[in-house]
Amino acid sequence: THGGVIRMILALLIKLDWRNPSWFSQLNIANASVSLIDYHDETQQGCIKGISLPIAALNIPLVTPKNDMAG
Repeated sequence: THGGVIRMILALLIKLDWRNPSWFSQLNIANASVSLIDYHDETQQGCIKGISLPIAALNIPLVTPKNDMAG
């Protein structure tokens, strides 16, 4: 899964030791969820906007095969 990678990135942003096993067991990253990070190249700083949000919380219309077909 991508949960481990997401936990590593979040830990680095908030300056926690990503190798700490309790970090991996305490932070739940749900399947098919979205974590949002606002990253600025100029400052090389990241701001966590959301962790493990359900896709519905983003309020983005999903494309389905039916409405994606032309014609």
